[in-house]
Amino acid sequence: MKGKDTGMNPRERLRAMIDREPLDRGIFWPEGAWGETRQRWLEEGKAPDHDFGFDGMHGVGIDINYAPAWDTGPIEDEGEHELVRDMYGIIRRIRKDAKNRDVAQYVSFPMSDRASWEELKPRLVADAPDRFPDDWPERAKRLGDSDLPIGFGGGHLCGFFSFLRESFGDEEVYYLFADEPDLVREILDFQVERLSGMLKQVVKDVRVDTLFIWEDMCYKNGPLISPEMFREFLLEPYQRYIAVAKEQGVWAIDVDSDGDCRKLLPLWIEAGVNMQHPLEVQSGMDAVELVNEFGDDLMLRGGIDKRELAKGKDAIDRELDRIRPAYETGSYIPAADHSIPPDVSWENYLYYHEKRKEMVGLG
Repeated sequence: MKGKDTGMNPRERLRAMIDREPLDRGIFWPEGAWGETRQRWLEEGKAPDHDFGFDGMHGVGIDINYAPAWDTGPIEDEGEHELVRDMYGIIRRIRKDAKNRDVAQYVSFPMSDRASWEELKPRLVADAPDRFPDDWPERAKRLGDSDLPIGFGGGHLCGFFSFLRESFGDEEVYYLFADEPDLVREILDFQVERLSGMLKQVVKDVRVDTLFIWEDMCYKNGPLISPEMFREFLLEPYQRYIAVAKEQGVWAIDVDSDGDCRKLLPLWIEAGVNMQHPLEVQSGMDAVELVNEFGDDLMLRGGIDKRELAKGKDAIDRELDRIRPAYETGSYIPAADHSIPPDVSWENYLYYHEKRKEMVGLG
């Protein structure tokens, strides 16, 4: 995994890594940053149009969520707090003066029973109106001319457990599995059909390389549901959806879940997943150990402890040295284990950024 950029484009580079073929260099993957972080960096001298030089990826740009969309924003004033509805129909209580609007109390979710599911299902079907943007023909042409990988998915409704969790809520979803198993299976079957239907529409006009499946179904101590429950309810829907994707020419299947995912990785592999991120360090996800155990089947991404980036250049050097053996295997993309938090200065991030570039052969 050493060397210089010798002509592969980003799509070819990712495909080679997935297929375990030689690369000209490592992959320089984009990273997200909190809004507060971006504001801090601008105040500390970052140019708004700073070019990080990432390999990059395109999303297809269709709306896979509710259609018509929810009316979002404040819906009730409570003095120091306000009730706010988000794009998934979830109502949260947020302090009006909160800098981080993601820190909130969940008040209600759009579904609670079969009746509410049946009421909202028409807004989730694959052929709901306005899924494709008005400029889709032009956008499809631009995507077709791109040398970047093209991904389908994104947001919180492109998975399976996550689809249930975002619909019914963090507590009710577990009662749903226990009390309404037939409804769970019905909803998961629907999810396979709706995602597959949208994907089939997209590939009529644009190739799709990568399938994103957002789950966030693990926390610090392990999965939110047992591996046995995953096998009982989720494995078969995963397999059917991934089979459709591969029939449509998709070759990278990428699951996004925070937390300690180690007990679920074998099940994802069995389902056909071949990418996983972000390898959250504080939850015990060690990139070197994971690559040694699963690197023949999974391309792993993330695993750089974002907390270390705030501690200065020596800490950054130590962290990059720690994960270097994973990178050298060829089955790992070095990246932060989640979005960059606001305690990371622009100076520290720029140093980390340049050191990461050097690692992948761009220095």
